[in-house]
Amino acid sequence: MAVARMKRVFILCHSSLRDDVIMRLQDAGVMQLEDASELYPDLTGEGEAGLGPVRKGAGHIEALVEGERDIGRAGEVGEVPARLGEDHRTLEKTLDELAFTIKYLGRYVNERKGLVETFVTKKAGISPEDYAFSVTQLDYKGLYKQCAADDAKLGELQSEASRLKEQKAALEGWVDLDCPLRDLRDTEKVRIVPCLLPKKDLRRLTSMLEGVRAVGAGVAGRAVAPEGAVPEGVVGKGVVGEGEKGAESEGVSGKSAAGEVTENPAALVEVVSEDDRNARVVVFYARGEGEARVSEILSECGVEKVSFGVIEGLVKDEIKSIEQRLSEIPAEEQEIRKRAESLLPQRVRLMALYDHLYERLRRMEVRGLLGRTEKTSLIQGWMKAKEVPELSKRLADLNGEIEVFAQDPSPEDNPPVVLENPWFLKPFEVVTLLYGNPKYGEIDPTPFLAPFFFVFFGFALSDAGYGILLMLISAWMIKKMDIPEGGKMLFRLLFLGGASTVVFGALMGGWFGNGLDILPPALGGVRDFLKRFAVVDPLANPIYVLGVSLGLGIVQIWVGIVLKLVSRLKAGEVFDTVMDEGSWLFFIPAVIVFALSSTLRLGPITPTVGKWLAIAGAIYVMVAAGRRQKVIFLKPFSAVMGLYGSIGYVG
Repeated sequence: MAVARMKRVFILCHSSLRDDVIMRLQDAGVMQLEDASELYPDLTGEGEAGLGPVRKGAGHIEALVEGERDIGRAGEVGEVPARLGEDHRTLEKTLDELAFTIKYLGRYVNERKGLVETFVTKKAGISPEDYAFSVTQLDYKGLYKQCAADDAKLGELQSEASRLKEQKAALEGWVDLDCPLRDLRDTEKVRIVPCLLPKKDLRRLTSMLEGVRAVGAGVAGRAVAPEGAVPEGVVGKGVVGEGEKGAESEGVSGKSAAGEVTENPAALVEVVSEDDRNARVVVFYARGEGEARVSEILSECGVEKVSFGVIEGLVKDEIKSIEQRLSEIPAEEQEIRKRAESLLPQRVRLMALYDHLYERLRRMEVRGLLGRTEKTSLIQGWMKAKEVPELSKRLADLNGEIEVFAQDPSPEDNPPVVLENPWFLKPFEVVTLLYGNPKYGEIDPTPFLAPFFFVFFGFALSDAGYGILLMLISAWMIKKMDIPEGGKMLFRLLFLGGASTVVFGALMGGWFGNGLDILPPALGGVRDFLKRFAVVDPLANPIYVLGVSLGLGIVQIWVGIVLKLVSRLKAGEVFDTVMDEGSWLFFIPAVIVFALSSTLRLGPITPTVGKWLAIAGAIYVMVAAGRRQKVIFLKPFSAVMGLYGSIGYVG
């Protein structure tokens, strides 16, 4: 029930045995390797160029066969085919391509996930024959190219659909424009500008443009535009100026927004459409002296010039063309989807190949951690002290030149931490790991937190019915679901929590809430039997339950302080430990004694004795807290703040 004792292990072997040793270490999974060059810089590492950090979290699939777990191990099914390349970078690139293909095809898996699968990922299964085919004959490159091309095409279709929808939305406001867009281009004497502006600024725009006069642009009292300046079909709701057929352009009405005929204007405004916020207009204005002023007015009125790009025909025809194309895109996407679904049977094989190559990559990376001479290789790392003899036996049957040495860690070393606890405490390691592993040489808190977690879990739920359900669900998950060991540990913890809930639920009479009270008369015997276990009713005696909770909490705090005290004493911090942890170990019981002596008879301990014990404890805590403050006039403040820490314990 502590942090496992670790040893630094050195394995010295002939270079010809290097790969076999690495493979056996990988199978055993008992050693955390180190870079040999850190301790022995004179030894030359054998890592490939560009060796990157070891990947984490690999393992898409497990090959489960009788008598052998990893049938894809190099040397059994066969080495990585030459077509995949032995170079480290090539292998990493291959893994990236496989990962992409697996992820891409995963988007088309149509399996409906139940409640359990939502939280727990099921492992895929594969036969030994399929596994062997996957690592020797599978055309993963062709699958990757097909999936990459389809993914790129899918992206193009989605981008095109998005662009067309935006284009359609922009054109819909111009659908009443009955002339081809090619005609909305500047002429020799007139500029033609399609515009978008806030509806509230439309009258202001027309009013300001009325004040601009064209010099020699027409006959007094009429708006004269050059021949063909206003394209036929540009018919709107409001204009500046009055046109005539031919010279003044058919379709341009002759009144301003104010309803008055203007004299010799330099601009015409045709309103194409309006909505609640914006107006779409076409502005015609003559080139010449008034041109600059018209441009200024357009800017002042917040006019946004509209460009139709390469579109030349009628707006309504362009919208029809867009709608036609938008109706075709889903069919093309469906074709890609069908192609991906036809490749789904290959996904499990790709996952198997990924795992196989990942293990190969790991071995290549391990070689980069080795020290070597011309004929020998050195492997070093950390493992549990009790497993060193077993490792020596595993390597001895290689019948080669192998030596295994082990040494205890030095004070400067930082060995990995492995927790060792009996089977019934193992599930509670999940709670410990939530807050991080203890350091090597420190106390493992698991055995001490386990009873408190067990009690508090059941005390908090306190319903035997729900506890039984929690136990049944947890047992089913452990037994029936193929989940990683970490997941099983969590469900074992929940199973124990369910057992605790049953115990405390029965003691407090909780069976699915007030389930016993609503049982039919025919089950009266069951109700009476279950009620016999109840010793307290939380609703009738809440103060009693609160007192038990408070008492358990105080015990937990006290145990935690004791553990910290022991840990610091082992580290040689005697004085600081006596002052810091010692003060609280004295103060907390003193306050409890004072509280109890004031309400209960404690024999020789009178309320006065309890009061002075509490005062002495408070002074002890304040002195301990204030001693670290170097500024003298701040020491009282630090002392009071130290006593304020008791609120944290109560919280």
